[in-house]
Amino acid sequence: MAYSIPFYPGEVSYLAARGAVWSTGRGDPQYRIKRWQPGGDTTLVVETRRPPVSVPTAERDSVIDMMRQMTSNMGVGEWDWSRVPSTKPAVEAIFESAEGNLWIGTPSNGDGILFDVYSRDVSYLGTASLGPGLNLFEQVTPVVRGDLVWLIVTDELDVPYVVRARIAPTG
Repeated sequence: MAYSIPFYPGEVSYLAARGAVWSTGRGDPQYRIKRWQPGGDTTLVVETRRPPVSVPTAERDSVIDMMRQMTSNMGVGEWDWSRVPSTKPAVEAIFESAEGNLWIGTPSNGDGILFDVYSRDVSYLGTASLGPGLNLFEQVTPVVRGDLVWLIVTDELDVPYVVRARIAPTG
């Protein structure tokens, strides 16, 4: 079995329809996404300087307790639990809509799912949010066509649901 360090910022990547790759750097907790061509150079960097989202103390402690119990049951010695970050990775998902808009999944300070949306020319279009109590099921990339989005989410019991939602402007 292999387990990763909870809340550690792993690489998030997406292979776009036109062959470019959007990705974050492994271990980089910042909101920094590069567009690059395989075998080529980085052609664009999207970066935002928003403050990091803290992992609630109770959530971090709960994850550490679970990991401590698992490693103890497996006969593994004590880990350095200070390596478990106290902030969430700034980028959780990357994908493009059918129209070529870039969607960046980010953690929220509250509950719910946030997506920063950029046009094809990477102009910021706004932030889309999906209601509280849901988590993105990251193994399946959401699909966005026009003002509709289909995604798989899980509730507090990790039960998966397919959600179809209409994207509506606020204000």
